[in-house]
Amino acid sequence: MNRGGDPDRLRDQVYWGLLSFFASFLLSKVVELAKNYCLFRLLTPEMFGRYGKMMLVVGLGMLLSDLGMGVALVRRRDATPEMAGAVLTSGMGLGCLWGALTWVLAPSLGEWLRDPGVVPLLRFFSLLYWVNAAVAVPQLLLEKQLRFSAVAGINLVSQVVNGVVSVVWAWHAPGAWALVAGGVAALLFKLAALRWVEGSPWRFCFSLEVSRGLWQEGKYAFRSNLLFWLFQRSDQTLISVALPGVGGTRWLGYYSKASEIACFAPNLLVRFGQQLLLPALSCLQQDREKLRAAVGTIFRFLAFFALPFPAAIWCWGPAIVRAYCGPGWEPLVPLLQILSVLGFVRALALFSGGLFYAVGRGKWE
Repeated sequence: MNRGGDPDRLRDQVYWGLLSFFASFLLSKVVELAKNYCLFRLLTPEMFGRYGKMMLVVGLGMLLSDLGMGVALVRRRDATPEMAGAVLTSGMGLGCLWGALTWVLAPSLGEWLRDPGVVPLLRFFSLLYWVNAAVAVPQLLLEKQLRFSAVAGINLVSQVVNGVVSVVWAWHAPGAWALVAGGVAALLFKLAALRWVEGSPWRFCFSLEVSRGLWQEGKYAFRSNLLFWLFQRSDQTLISVALPGVGGTRWLGYYSKASEIACFAPNLLVRFGQQLLLPALSCLQQDREKLRAAVGTIFRFLAFFALPFPAAIWCWGPAIVRAYCGPGWEPLVPLLQILSVLGFVRALALFSGGLFYAVGRGKWE
């Protein structure tokens, strides 16, 4: 798992990975735009809102299944197969635990979210929490080896799988289950593809000493991610619990889709931070001059492509909603304009936090 220390080779790997990842990201966004264009005309805001309520719970459960150990695995220059096995074992075990809790508490969660229709969705997805850990470990290992092209290609194809399954399902049986089916199909494809490309056999092992060391190193990343998730999802949670009935679910659908469209540029920065900056910059943590130069170059590159997006949304929001979303989605316009600005500011904070993790200063973040 150890990487070589040749600076020229590392630079070439990072640059080519940057370009391939950026190209794949743009292609995946084109696929996502095409998928949403179809789904906006096949599904109602209430269906998107019900799926959004489910993801409030599922997203938290998946976050709690990692505890920051994945970040520690990528950052460690002396990572061993035993460490990867510990991350896999603990992640799948915690995934099963949170999945069981979600299954038991699903009726209460449905009542709290003011939508009993979310209960079967929660119980179905609770069976798949462990899959997220099985997907995360081979992806982390590929990133640690700086094989960004492979990760980018798999993410792109999984987005295509998600889009095709979601649209076909929604065409035959409109409902929130179409979105669930697309997400599950993409997750299972990523599991199979990542395991095949990464090639290492599954290694289950649990060492209290190894797990404690990874937790100690990754706990600040976990705490930060948890706080960020709570901050990021607090608005959607408030809408879910404050607005009862179909009206609340409908407004959550409007809000969640506006946030998704507005966060195009922030998602670009976040994904770069998660899949490129942390593993690449962690290799330069001992050479601060090269680290400073690399951060400046990447930041200028990202800002050049991402900054114009909020301005375009603010100026042409009504036209974009009419052309892209179709009739019935007019309430998106003011939400889209406000969230595009807030989302970009939030992404800049995430970029800075990822830099602290890369140089081993997660506590500062």
